[in-house]
Amino acid sequence: MTTKARYRVLGAVVAAVVAAVVGCFFLSMGSGYESSLPADAQALARLDAKALLEKTSLSLVKQRQGELEHSGIDFAHSLYAFVDGRGGPGVLLPLRSARDFKAYLQGKGIEVERQRGYSWARSGQWLMAFSDDRCLAFGPLSEQEMGAMRGQMASLMGQSGKPKAALLGRVEKSRAPLSAAFDVGQAQRLLARVLPEVSGVLHGGLTGTVGMDVDFKEQRIVADVTLYGTGVEEGKSFLVPLDEPASLPKSADGMCVLTVGVDGDALLALLRSYPAVRTALLAINFTFDLDQMIRAIQGGVSLSVVRDDWETPQIALTTRFKDTHFRQSLEGLTDFYYPIGEGGVEVHDDSTFCVGFPGGNLYLGLRGNRLAACTEQVRGEAAVKDLEEGRLVSMKDAVGNLVYMQLDLTTLPERHWIWEPLARHGVDMGKFLRQYGRLILRVRAEKDEREND
Repeated sequence: MTTKARYRVLGAVVAAVVAAVVGCFFLSMGSGYESSLPADAQALARLDAKALLEKTSLSLVKQRQGELEHSGIDFAHSLYAFVDGRGGPGVLLPLRSARDFKAYLQGKGIEVERQRGYSWARSGQWLMAFSDDRCLAFGPLSEQEMGAMRGQMASLMGQSGKPKAALLGRVEKSRAPLSAAFDVGQAQRLLARVLPEVSGVLHGGLTGTVGMDVDFKEQRIVADVTLYGTGVEEGKSFLVPLDEPASLPKSADGMCVLTVGVDGDALLALLRSYPAVRTALLAINFTFDLDQMIRAIQGGVSLSVVRDDWETPQIALTTRFKDTHFRQSLEGLTDFYYPIGEGGVEVHDDSTFCVGFPGGNLYLGLRGNRLAACTEQVRGEAAVKDLEEGRLVSMKDAVGNLVYMQLDLTTLPERHWIWEPLARHGVDMGKFLRQYGRLILRVRAEKDEREND
């Protein structure tokens, strides 16, 4: 073999070695446990357990920290929960040791079997499959579903390479201990199931995704929600960004304050889409031009739960108008009385009146271009007085958000059926609520940058 031929062979060998090393590198980069996330996931949540433990004092985690350290679960990496395309919930856990995880399950009386190249276990209505580096679980499942899911789960466990879940990139960008992403359709289905009466907020065929980051700070929990590519950022909704600090009369401040940036014209169109509300609007418009009043809303509409009693709350409302031309329809109606009830109106003067809606009355007062209203007359009168004298509560960090909410956690009942599952696991909700004190929710809308990828 000539010297030239030797160099050719040597070059080919070097090239092959380099290619193999590079190939192995990229394969290893994409063979993480995240590859088992379903590609059709409609909702995805990521939990950074290590960061959460550092920032919170959740008794459940603290009490079981020692036990969990020997569970085989790798808490140095993220834990995932998801809803797949069929609407079923699932969980994906990173494992540090499959042997320790098996022992952990068996210590709890859960049997483990070997099938299809993976270890399998059942806990109630949940089915688990795990290997050396991951555990995939689905549930709740019926007996019939248990058998059918094994094939799908084995397929997901065998996936490698770059994760196919479209929402994964959204949650991985977050630095918060808890992050989530879901498509708007999934959000609307969930809202319709939990709060069907307000599910129309997402009415209108909106598309896109929703991202949420939850962080635990000193004496408050902050939840930042971002609407990506939903059309809201293009004006396809009644929601608009707040252009000034959220403010309300001091007498209207309460346990929970929700401020929404509103375009009056779009809001009126939405209200008219509900038959009961449309009927009430028609009745009221015979007395004064409520439609014009709603159209005049431009900016923040604040709703406040003002009574320290969640069982029988009283609601206050505050808003700003771009004009007050609707007041002309009130002229000459002083002391006018229309039976209070659905569509009833009492006009005391051109700035103070009472309107009857389905379910109760609303006492309203205008001062300048601002309105204060309350379901309780005494508090409503006090709120109007606060407007007159400039006694306002201002929330500056609301600017730029579509929705801004502050919830006083200390006013929530420490014992409630909602907390029962947590209480059974040793979580002291009273302590938790007192520690953080306040929940802040902020909602923004942005263009989906992934459209340009």
